Amino acid sequence: MKTLRLVLALVVAAPWQVLAQGNRGNHGGGGGGGNRPGNGGGNPRPPVTRPTPPVNRLPPQHRDRPQPPVNRPQPPVTRPQPPVNRPQPPVNRPQPPVNRPQPPVTRPKPPVNRPQPPVTRPQPPVTRPQPPVNRPQPPVNRPRPPVNRPHQPPTHRPPVLRPEPGRGHMPRPNPVQDPLRGGGGFSNHPTRDGRGGQLGGTHLSHAPNHTHRSHTFNNVTVVNNINARIGMGGHVAGSTHWYYGNGLRYAHHYDHNHVHWFGFYLADVYFWTRWHNGMPWWQDPARGRWLYYRDGSWWYQDAGTTYIYRDGGYYRYTPVRGGYEAKPEPAPPTSPAQPAEPDQTDFISEDGSRLVQVLGERNEAFLYDNTGDEPAFKAYLTEGAETVQFSGTGGADLQILVTVAADGVKSFKLFNGEGEPFGEPEDSVNPESQLEGSGAFSDLNGALPR
Repeated sequence: MKTLRLVLALVVAAPWQVLAQGNRGNHGGGGGGGNRPGNGGGNPRPPVTRPTPPVNRLPPQHRDRPQPPVNRPQPPVTRPQPPVNRPQPPVNRPQPPVNRPQPPVTRPKPPVNRPQPPVTRPQPPVTRPQPPVNRPQPPVNRPRPPVNRPHQPPTHRPPVLRPEPGRGHMPRPNPVQDPLRGGGGFSNHPTRDGRGGQLGGTHLSHAPNHTHRSHTFNNVTVVNNINARIGMGGHVAGSTHWYYGNGLRYAHHYDHNHVHWFGFYLADVYFWTRWHNGMPWWQDPARGRWLYYRDGSWWYQDAGTTYIYRDGGYYRYTPVRGGYEAKPEPAPPTSPAQPAEPDQTDFISEDGSRLVQVLGERNEAFLYDNTGDEPAFKAYLTEGAETVQFSGTGGADLQILVTVAADGVKSFKLFNGEGEPFGEPEDSVNPESQLEGSGAFSDLNGALPR
């Protein structure tokens, strides 16, 4: 039907197209003639009547008649169709067996642990460095052969037990015939003086030193007054009298045993002494010994041996040429005093200006200046010292002779007061032959010890 309508439309439109082309040809010919406006024509152009194309219509009598069908060819219509997936049943087709050669398969097998007999093969020794191990080892005391090496003097000052400073003369004990024995010291210490003043201070547990003695026993006026009061007599047992003067306060007590006691109070300390044979006596509470004061020192006598007391220690007193030897006495274990070194020996010049200390297993000799309150180290002298003797006016002008003993043979060395050696005496068992022709000891009297 669509095709039919299209054909009819073309048939109707064709005459009209031919007519239109004819009119266009008439208008274009004739030069300047025609009825175009502006060309000089006077009449307007009449309207054009275009013929209507004939319509192929069926007469009325044929309209109700059945028309034969018109078979018009239709163009094929191609419509895209979606793909249809239809499941196909599996096709089991028997296949003949295929024999294909396969490569051999090598599979690793686990190791088999089978016991093997031990094989002993000599191995070279392996040396492996080991880190050092620091393990504390106990000290091993191995005897060493003696080495003959020259002894080097020590580079440090040895400890020295302070002696009494030199006072320009040699102390002498002057032994007494009736030393005190037994009995106790004064213990009934008063608390107030004769004026009612409060007494204080600390009681001395050691013998009064040089500072204390300088205000008491070394004061000639005090000593003369004490001896005068004792000699007056008429004392009442148990009485106590106080005396004042020169900044000193002291008491005199006469006990029921007819013993005279004198107590001295000096600033923050005090001590009591017993007066016997015109001298003060002090009792050492640690050893129960009675010491007497004479010639600026405290002394103790026992069975013909005399000891000098210094700083809580006892030293055996032995005179030597130009001075004295002080050999310490070992203190008992129960004594609170500081025990002296048993291998220490002091040699002090007569004027007290020089001190030679010999100590240690080597018997080393050290020289000190003893003029001050504390010994001042001067020089190292020698080792193997046996005894020391002095000569001269003292101090730097002093001469010092040291007897040296080694392997049973004695020799001698000479030093001045500063510890400088001089002279070269040869080793000899005869000391006198060493000094022949030497003026160092020409002023000494007596024989040298042999």
